[in-house]
Amino acid sequence: MAYGNFEQFIRNMTRVMGSVNTKLQRDLTLRTRVARRFSMTEVAELMAVDVTYLARVSNEEPEFPEGAKIGRERTFSPSEIMLIRSIMGSNKAARRQHLHWRKPGEPVKIVTFGAQKGGTGKSLSAAHFAQYVNLFYGLRVGIIDADPQATVSLYFADESLPLFQPDTPTLADFMGVDDPGAEA
Repeated sequence: MAYGNFEQFIRNMTRVMGSVNTKLQRDLTLRTRVARRFSMTEVAELMAVDVTYLARVSNEEPEFPEGAKIGRERTFSPSEIMLIRSIMGSNKAARRQHLHWRKPGEPVKIVTFGAQKGGTGKSLSAAHFAQYVNLFYGLRVGIIDADPQATVSLYFADESLPLFQPDTPTLADFMGVDDPGAEA
């Protein structure tokens, strides 16, 4: 590939993406992963509050999620943790901020993980970083997965995400390249 030939890069990426058996990878990933849930104690740690305070909020707030009972412990999904954050963030008397927002005009923060060598942990690092800032700070995170193996996409996908349907938007679509497979 010639240096600086962006269209050729997109064509090559499209060819490689078409040859990877990502459906098999998705099926294997979905069969072997376990959805992580967090105990009330863990949720309190993520939000840097005392567990007794969190229990009091759960008793006082009608919108507080029920979670799922596992034995004697209530557990919460990441989505439920975000709801808890919003409930706690709506309290004007809160000692700390539980939801973080950009101020008007403040630029979006962009963090990239990249290397020229495969197998260095880029996808794993990006996925865990995204989970960290979401769980500990309540930040909304967008991930663009340019990996032909769709590793990060598979981490967060479920059966309802149309990763392998022909009309699913690709990186080339996102970048505005009309026909990456066409000859120049």
